[in-house]
Amino acid sequence: MFIPSGKTHDLVSFGVLLVISFFILDRFSKLEAGGFALGFLVSFFLFSPDLDSRSASYRRWGALRFFWLPYIFVFRHRGLSHNPILGPLSRLIYVGLPLYLISVKYDLRLPAFSIELGLFFLLGFWVPAVVHWAVDKI
Repeated sequence: MFIPSGKTHDLVSFGVLLVISFFILDRFSKLEAGGFALGFLVSFFLFSPDLDSRSASYRRWGALRFFWLPYIFVFRHRGLSHNPILGPLSRLIYVGLPLYLISVKYDLRLPAFSIELGLFFLLGFWVPAVVHWAVDKI
């Protein structure tokens, strides 16, 4: 079975980022395109499906990478973490739940933002996982 290189994943992902960002920019606004691009880049660089191994995205967390060790232990490489739906959802829950609990304990609040902008960010967060999965299937 052919396994695409990291460079192949990167090239395809950035091509998809450009195409979809320009599409959103043409149909919506700079703000929505920016929200999508920000979600995409955060997901691509920090929340890759390859966080289930000691990969480049794992190393990008620097001194905080220890946070992902339980995730690596629970998810085998190319398993559930690579599923285009459950993978990004598992990473959002893995990071979001502790952040939510901290925010409740210390009464922290997010700044107000539109639901539409949040949805474009989440779309951007999800697309790199789908691209990663699709490239692995080729």
